[in-house]
Amino acid sequence: MRVKRRLWWHAERGTCGPGDEWLNRGAERISVGARELCSRVGCHPQGFRPAAADLKHLAGLAVSPERLRRIVQSEGRRIAATQASGALAAAWQGSECRVTPQGPSRVYVGADGVMVPMVTTAEKARRRTGRMNRRVRAGRRHRRRLGRGYHERYKEFKLVVFYDQDKTHRHAGATGAGPEAVGRWRRREGRRFGLDRAEEVLGRVAGAPWIRNQLARWGGGDHIGLDFYHFTEHVAAAAQGVFGEGTPEGATWRTRVLDLALQVDVYAVLDEIRQQRLQVRARGKCEALRRLRNYVGERVAMMDYAACRAKGWDIGSGPTESLCKTMTARLKGAGMLKGAGMGWDPQNAEAMLALTALHDSREWDAYWHQQGAQWN
Repeated sequence: MRVKRRLWWHAERGTCGPGDEWLNRGAERISVGARELCSRVGCHPQGFRPAAADLKHLAGLAVSPERLRRIVQSEGRRIAATQASGALAAAWQGSECRVTPQGPSRVYVGADGVMVPMVTTAEKARRRTGRMNRRVRAGRRHRRRLGRGYHERYKEFKLVVFYDQDKTHRHAGATGAGPEAVGRWRRREGRRFGLDRAEEVLGRVAGAPWIRNQLARWGGGDHIGLDFYHFTEHVAAAAQGVFGEGTPEGATWRTRVLDLALQVDVYAVLDEIRQQRLQVRARGKCEALRRLRNYVGERVAMMDYAACRAKGWDIGSGPTESLCKTMTARLKGAGMLKGAGMGWDPQNAEAMLALTALHDSREWDAYWHQQGAQWN
């Protein structure tokens, strides 16, 4: 194959070889279109190997699974850096999220934590030994270094999402850093999406203390509410502990408690728990009711469900729970055979979350259009 290249010369600027510059741009030798295709198939829930096979079959691009992994994770880091710098324009603004044409603009803020499988130090050692043995058998000396593994089998990643009343606008992000990083992300992205210009900003979150503390600190809005589904889970656990699993008495009591929460107030719920506590003596039953009472008592300000429903506010966090599943499906290997599992380094997991968050936030086309404009 013969390759021709054209050189340009200018009296003041000297010689310029555009072809040479393009060939020497390192990772940027991969075109924007190829990067997007790799990123799309890289979200394959069963791993990079079948994703590489799909890429070759569908687009005619022959990329090894390892090369595909590097491209996809590099793109995830690029996405995170682009969003952090503010270079990517917001897809919508808080003032646009009107409940009705003449009604108030309303934005919900959701947050939750999800556990992601990590590669442990012991697993890294096994992989290193296996690779070394294979290279020795093949007569090769060079080996690629494997970094240190994570100290635990799972790590919690924290997810935050903005969305409107009819769920047509949404924006999500995730981080493996601590709660303070979540607060900073919420403040930064809130400015980018103009949450301060929305007339109503409502928090709908799980009951973890770090979530409500960060939202309260960095602007939880007009009201921070406990997701009703999480409350029902704790009520069901208490009913099972007191009345037994699947009993009619337990179902009746659970329904009564939930009706009090929806139609009266949280103090009626506490009264019902107290009344039930007076009727039991067994240590296990008392402990089940004590746990429920403490859970509710610590979240009284978050459980004004009757007033929220009267204002037309959501009392659940469905979009947040949904994104917790879709954004981590790739990391958890959803759809793989039982026991196959996956393990990640924290920085690579965060890169994959940035990639899937871009798609779930419906900013995919805008990002790649911007990348194409920069390439040209």
